[in-house]
Amino acid sequence: MNKTAPGDVLSALAELNIEYRPRDDEAEMLCPFHDDQRLGNFSVNVRTGVFFCFSCGERGKFPRLVSVLTGMGLGEAARWCMKHVRTERFREYVSPLLVAGRNTDTTAQLNEASLALFTDPPQSALDERCVSLEACRSLGVLWDPEHHYWIFPIRDPDTGELRGWQEKGAGGYERNRPRSVRKSEAVFGLASAGDVLVVAEAPVDAACIRTAGLLGGCATFGAAVSEAQLSALASSRRRVVLALDNDLAGVRGLSSVERRVRGTRFATRLATFNYDAVALHDFDASAPKDPGELDDSAIIWGVEHAISLVRWVGEWSSPVRR
Repeated sequence: MNKTAPGDVLSALAELNIEYRPRDDEAEMLCPFHDDQRLGNFSVNVRTGVFFCFSCGERGKFPRLVSVLTGMGLGEAARWCMKHVRTERFREYVSPLLVAGRNTDTTAQLNEASLALFTDPPQSALDERCVSLEACRSLGVLWDPEHHYWIFPIRDPDTGELRGWQEKGAGGYERNRPRSVRKSEAVFGLASAGDVLVVAEAPVDAACIRTAGLLGGCATFGAAVSEAQLSALASSRRRVVLALDNDLAGVRGLSSVERRVRGTRFATRLATFNYDAVALHDFDASAPKDPGELDDSAIIWGVEHAISLVRWVGEWSSPVRR
């Protein structure tokens, strides 16, 4: 059993029901910023509350860790820390955050003001993902300059109200803010999309599609297209090309959509991105996985040569295409 003393970092971790392993002046625990599988990667200094992960590179002060673990806003998390950890050294590190928290968003409720902490993506990040600043701005894509995360806002499909956002960073890091946000109810970028909807899985792929000049680029936040998302796409009364990833999950997602729309009017407006046509046209992508792996010409070719989803299911009835 972990030994704690009232008012120290270890007691705060215990209060949060976090399992940890003490080692010298550190507490080792599973990293909450990535899918950590073993102790030893992530540690918190028991005197200052400063944390660091050797695997994903995340570092920061204890209030940010509390914010991630609980869903509190940073200001609220800082106040919680000042209440539960009373050591002098810790307070030296936390007090500046408490003051900053009062000047920004001090509640657990995310709102438009929360996005003021973010900026346009830097040119280096744009170049790495081969997306343009114009495409990101049209989709509302932002950047967390402190942690080097992409920020993809999640909005109510009817009102446009901000519900939260998805964070994505290096090493496969992905997190929803708040954790309970229902991104499966939203189609990312739908409100600003053009006449032909080109629907990818990932928001950054939607930015790649718009960078290619196809203003209908949007995304479903995954291969499992929900009933709410299907309804939103159908209600738009536009032609829809599903550009889900060219993998098993994407194939299953397409098959699931086809079953649900079979026999409806929407089925006649629904097509699938033709990865095979792209590969056969010698775009140096013999087995492209998603739009983000293709150049602009290949993306345009795949959309122009999209085939009916009903036809696709008829030709590729096996759950594994390749």
